[in-house]
Amino acid sequence: MKVNVSSEGSDRVKADLLAFAVYEGSGISKDLQKIDSSLGSAISKAIKLKRFSGKCGETYMLQTYGKLSVECILLVGMGKKEEFELDHVRKYAGASICSAKVMKAKSLAISMPSCKEKVSDVSHALAEGCVLADYVFDDYVTKTETENNLAVSILSGDKKSTDYGVLVAESINYTRKLQNFPPAVVTPAYLASEAQRMGKELKLKVSVLGNKELEKKGMNGILAVGKGSVNEPRLIQLDYNGGKTGEKPVILVGKGITFDTGGISIKPSRAMDEMKFDMSGAAAVLGIMRIAAKSGLKKNLIGLMACAENRPSSSSYLPGDIIKTYNKKTIEVLNTDAEGRVVLSDALGYAAEMKSEIIVDIATLTGSVVVALGSTYSGMVGNSQRHMDLMRKAGEKTGDKVWQMPLHEDYREMVKSKIADVKNIGSGKGEAGSLSAAAFLEAFVGDSKWIHLDIAGTAWTTEPKPYFGLGGTGAGVHVISEFLRTL
Repeated sequence: MKVNVSSEGSDRVKADLLAFAVYEGSGISKDLQKIDSSLGSAISKAIKLKRFSGKCGETYMLQTYGKLSVECILLVGMGKKEEFELDHVRKYAGASICSAKVMKAKSLAISMPSCKEKVSDVSHALAEGCVLADYVFDDYVTKTETENNLAVSILSGDKKSTDYGVLVAESINYTRKLQNFPPAVVTPAYLASEAQRMGKELKLKVSVLGNKELEKKGMNGILAVGKGSVNEPRLIQLDYNGGKTGEKPVILVGKGITFDTGGISIKPSRAMDEMKFDMSGAAAVLGIMRIAAKSGLKKNLIGLMACAENRPSSSSYLPGDIIKTYNKKTIEVLNTDAEGRVVLSDALGYAAEMKSEIIVDIATLTGSVVVALGSTYSGMVGNSQRHMDLMRKAGEKTGDKVWQMPLHEDYREMVKSKIADVKNIGSGKGEAGSLSAAAFLEAFVGDSKWIHLDIAGTAWTTEPKPYFGLGGTGAGVHVISEFLRTL
């Protein structure tokens, strides 16, 4: 799909479909009034007869019958104007793309909604919504029809912001594609080769640690989780130097469990296919690095991906094992299904040795965060309030929302072990699971500033959303990329 900016007015633009945003109970804009007049008041009549109300996400399509240079007009509800948020613009764009696909349009023009936001921010959001809504994971579907390449024009938009929005959305879609591929394809070795390919394309320094290198460095957490599988684990590092020489980097740490059976503490079979998404944190690191390199972000970044496959076998790690990690702290294993924090212990300990501005880890870490926040917010915990405030604001702007949760001494007590430094699950009662997991991770970051994002509820969806289809969502890519821009 091609997305560009057009200076044509809505009454002169040529397209198969022309979309307008309409607020609930606020009447129609001046541009739409002109269109309405040309169509014999068909739009105002539809609103008067309550065929269309303007509720957020609602759509209504009218044919022009040759009275305009467009074939059809699409009205998309934006909800009440006083409840406006920038994510409604993405939903508007997504609804427009879906409608264009249904009518098999070859060209779509989208008018700018009237709102309090800057033209640049709205252009950015429209471009993102269009590109995100266009993505479908159909790599394994036999195609009988020729793909229709839709051309999208954003009327009176800002070109620079539109282009950046396309880059961000394409990078999120790249992450989504990695998430959606079968686990037999996306192994730790596959993610390593993908990082190396990206490094070559974007001139990033890439290093990959396999079994021998992990053993030499004492990264026994990653080794323990991965030793039950024939697909050997990897620690992957990407370096992007966009900032000043010697400037402290931001370090991104992604959980990359390419498939999680739970190991010896095996999961129930229901929905186990979704455990291919347990590498979403690592995939997000690749998406963020892509945006940084292609946009020329003026920051130094290090991306670490702790990758393993968690399977039950005769060589799997066991409940009752004690593991000495990279920073010499020991973990008592009580549940092999709490493996994400075990691989992250090595990566975070390694990151803590580097002088960083902040460490941000991204992980599908706990089911508990889904109970607490559902699929609307990712959970956020950290030790730097200034950075967490910036991350929260970035989430509000991008729609990739995060919610700050507490990290209390009681949660640290939950993961203290009587026979090791920490244990890999907290209370046996199942309470505060996402927060005891965060407290576990905190034990490995040392004195570093740190934010943890638990994306277990947001990383994929089983129900289509306004600008996301089924499968991976690329959670974390958008919010962290915007966070990096604000630093």
